Amino acid sequence: MTRVCGMSLWGIYVGYLKEDGHTSETATNGLEGLDRFHSGVFDLVVTDCAMPEIFGDELAALIKAEEPTTPIILITGFGDLMRAAEQSPLGADLVVSKPIRFSKFRETVALVIGAAPV
Repeated sequence: MTRVCGMSLWGIYVGYLKEDGHTSETATNGLEGLDRFHSGVFDLVVTDCAMPEIFGDELAALIKAEEPTTPIILITGFGDLMRAAEQSPLGADLVVSKPIRFSKFRETVALVIGAAPV
């Protein structure tokens, strides 16, 4: 079972994670997400880029500074532009563009944690 720390995720994505055998925790903002990360052990962090308190790219960098092996998926409305400019936020292992289809979300999680796709 994989523990996923999700920040600013919609309930439907959490439902898919559960359906795929993962447990997850969510946070309403980046600061709360960082606190949750500090209070547990997670196999993966999924964060939105645009969040209150701490933006997702900053959160990713803070987490990577503490736990460099924790994979982080950053979901953003600017993913295509970032790739075109060859920009990669510090700390994010994978940048995914919004909107993200549910099937793509599930495939992305499986890819990053090294599991077989659902």
